[in-house]
Amino acid sequence: MTGLNQQRQDRKYGTIPIGVASNFFAKRAWNAELWDAEGKRYIDFAAGTAVANTGRCRPRIVEAIAAQLRAFTLTHTAFQVAPYTSYIELAEKVNHLTPGTHAKKTAFFTTGAEAVENAIKIARAATGRTAVIAFAGAFHGRTFMGMALTGKVAPHKQDFGPLPGELYHIPFPTPLDGITTQDSLKALDMLFKADISPKRVAAIIIEPVQGEGGFNVAPTDFLQALRERCDEHGILLIVDEVQTGFARTGRMFAVEHSGVVPDLITMAKSLADGMSLSGVCGRAHIMDTAPRGSLGGMYGGNPLALASGLAVLDIIQSEGLVARAEVLGERLRAALAANKHPHVAEVRGLGAMIAAEFRDPATGKPDPETAARIQRRAMEQGLILPTCGSYGNVIRFLVPLTIPDSVLEEGLAILREEWCLEASVDSPARTRRYPLMSAVPTAEPLVRFQGVQKSYDGSHLVVRDLNLDIYPGEFLSLLGPSGSGKTTCLMMLAGFESPTGGDIFLEGRRLNDVPPHRRNLGMVFQNYALFPHMTVERNLEYPLKVRKIAPKERTKRIMDALAMVQMQDFAKRYPAQLSGGQQQRIALARALVFQPKIVLMDEPLGALDKQLREHMQLELKALHRQLGITFVYVTHDQSEALTMSNRIAVFNQGIIQQVSRADTLYESPCNRFVAGFVGDSNQFAGTVRAVDGDSCQVEIAGEHLLWGINTQALVIGSPCIVAIRPERIVPCTDSNGSNQFQANRVDEVYFGDHVRLRCRIADSETFFVKMPLAADSGTRGQGGHVNLIVAHEHVRVFQP
Repeated sequence: MTGLNQQRQDRKYGTIPIGVASNFFAKRAWNAELWDAEGKRYIDFAAGTAVANTGRCRPRIVEAIAAQLRAFTLTHTAFQVAPYTSYIELAEKVNHLTPGTHAKKTAFFTTGAEAVENAIKIARAATGRTAVIAFAGAFHGRTFMGMALTGKVAPHKQDFGPLPGELYHIPFPTPLDGITTQDSLKALDMLFKADISPKRVAAIIIEPVQGEGGFNVAPTDFLQALRERCDEHGILLIVDEVQTGFARTGRMFAVEHSGVVPDLITMAKSLADGMSLSGVCGRAHIMDTAPRGSLGGMYGGNPLALASGLAVLDIIQSEGLVARAEVLGERLRAALAANKHPHVAEVRGLGAMIAAEFRDPATGKPDPETAARIQRRAMEQGLILPTCGSYGNVIRFLVPLTIPDSVLEEGLAILREEWCLEASVDSPARTRRYPLMSAVPTAEPLVRFQGVQKSYDGSHLVVRDLNLDIYPGEFLSLLGPSGSGKTTCLMMLAGFESPTGGDIFLEGRRLNDVPPHRRNLGMVFQNYALFPHMTVERNLEYPLKVRKIAPKERTKRIMDALAMVQMQDFAKRYPAQLSGGQQQRIALARALVFQPKIVLMDEPLGALDKQLREHMQLELKALHRQLGITFVYVTHDQSEALTMSNRIAVFNQGIIQQVSRADTLYESPCNRFVAGFVGDSNQFAGTVRAVDGDSCQVEIAGEHLLWGINTQALVIGSPCIVAIRPERIVPCTDSNGSNQFQANRVDEVYFGDHVRLRCRIADSETFFVKMPLAADSGTRGQGGHVNLIVAHEHVRVFQP
């Protein structure tokens, strides 16, 4: 971490006593995406810990808050002093949405912990009793009452002295730990016999799905049994829906899954999309027992937060987010099921509140280390994954319910990559098949570029603040146009160039001052750099002599390396007696013969003809798969990078624009440059005419309207660039309907396996439509106009 993030981190350490999970500072956000102070983009699978169920900075919510400011002119009066109708309006909606048809009342506060405190106050006032029962693993806040109710000592209660009395904890049903519904009920009955009479208990408080406790789901029969015991003994049932509420679990409130109607419900978080607002809703006669003036708070029911809350409820209803949560949950479960991890003991949750718990498969003990590694590596790749659980061994998924499908898939692609990389650490399938490559891959980055910069003249930076991790066993391509900084990056890793600023690490060791021959990195150059006066055998022997390898061992390694590239019969030949492809194999064998940690390749196929180059691409990919060694490959050929790489880092003007899997890079480019550089892309100038969630409508060529993915949170009236892959545009029979438009045919180009139509919109924008031959029978040879259609998810809208 360097640059602005590091500066702010240093300031934080000197001024703030609060622990922070991430090492970056957020600068802006849109729906399910964040950008840090240095412009790096993150996909947020945490939703601010279930606060942003409806996404961030949604126009409807922003406008509601702005309208409240314009109309109200004041941000605060204190509702108890000078009330306003928006408080009543939101309370009416909450009363209607919460379970049960009985008369209800709602009071608003600022935080979830404050809501819980007030629920306990109300329960005590209503019953005249003082004791409260909570559960192991529960989390109810960081105030003193919240801490006392929370069923976990470290870090929430640790070192904070005496806590409020008459609070009791019983086990929560957790099948993975062997605790059943009957075990928990038996513990409750025993509590009534051994420690506290039920006639002294004011309330039982429970989360329908434990949040910090690890997303343990309360069984339906357990909640129903609690309801029965509460009714039997005159105890109030409080359901804490601070994290589970507002469509998160596939119901407006999670307790609805059980059919149980509680006496009091606490809520916060997604109630107002990040504005400070919480509430307690309960049976009217119970709420009325609190003494006059005992409920409320200086900022409870702030008018701006109430405006946001009203907009949130409108969005949940109009966008069908309750049903959307079920769909998202199914997709998350499917992704986890398709990429099984040996340390995942259980996947559980309701709706879009899903968690995976990690345990050692041999001992069954909690495994927080694996969860933390996956979380850290995902963060490095731009995916925010929160953890939880009593041991910190649970990864939880709380995607915003409004997350675009394209962003969800991009995040799942990162998750699959890191999940599989972690799973492969102990997998026999990832051990080296070839004896030269004996090192076992680790979960830590093999190489780390940290804030690296490079200038040749002291003023112009050819590499700017480079932050990049390279993992064991991956094939990473550095892709970009000439002068973008990719080769300089490779040369700095090899040791042939020194960074002007920042650090480069190999297995945690700083490389900046380590000479090239001591880095143990293999290098393959574009011109192969073979010694013309030496035979193939002597070329391979040279790096072994430099490293003082014994003669007998040298002979063995040379023959092993030649066998690896299928060149055993060419040991006695000279480079001039070899073809270009054969020289490339020998150069690769020489790079591998001394057992390097990484093989660096600087456009090694650039001098070959097209057919041989494509053949060697497949051979390199197969060799990488066979050896499992880390390859770092520099190229300006996008098809080459897409063909061979596990991941691709796209460079432009010294800055990495995007680091992703090949499919993610192609289907979900993060900006206009990546869309235009990677693959073919039609790009049109336009203007944003409407915005709806993550989508926007754009006018192009002064007359056509297209809906697409609003990748950079553009607002109405913004100039923009619309990017569409030519293979995503399809001819259709008419020009009516969403994302259909008419264009003029200019000509067509026959490519053998497909045909490209060159078209024009309104005599201005020229673009291509790529069609397989089988799909082209109805349009080839026709003149005039052609009707076209493109799905909105394949239209990407960028800043100009």
